[in-house]
Amino acid sequence: MSETESANGIPDPRTAEVLRVVQRAEGTVEAELALTLRAPDVAHGLVMLREALSNRNAGVQEGVQSLVSSVRVLEGVLATSAQKAAEFQRGQERSLSELRDSGQGLGHQVDTLVRRQAWWARLVVVGGLILGLLFAGVLTLSWRTRAVALDTHAVLIQILENQARLQAAKSGKRR
Repeated sequence: MSETESANGIPDPRTAEVLRVVQRAEGTVEAELALTLRAPDVAHGLVMLREALSNRNAGVQEGVQSLVSSVRVLEGVLATSAQKAAEFQRGQERSLSELRDSGQGLGHQVDTLVRRQAWWARLVVVGGLILGLLFAGVLTLSWRTRAVALDTHAVLIQILENQARLQAAKSGKRR
């Protein structure tokens, strides 16, 4: 069994094509032989048959060799193409994997930034509330201090007026 035949004895497609070409060429030789045998001169027909067979055999052999070399070249091209396609597919898979990893990394970074933004927003709100409360406390304290100072001032003026009256009254009694 040859290398090109499978386990069940059927030749592979390339070998089958070569065999079909050879069979077609043999059919052409047989047709020429039939024409030659009808000729009146059988001896002359045999000579022509030999020449035709030798020419056809040479042509068939050249055709077979041409087909075999074409098949080898085609196999080489297909093997190279298959290797390049496999390499391209591996490159695509690596690129997709890297892209997926980058996407996941960016997702994690976005999540981190969202959490930080929310934390800063809460910090600003709480800080603003604390500053507002402090400002309100200081404002209330200063308002109350002013009110106490005004009341104290009014009381002191009253005390001074009373003292001035008492002293005027004491001075009036002494004279």
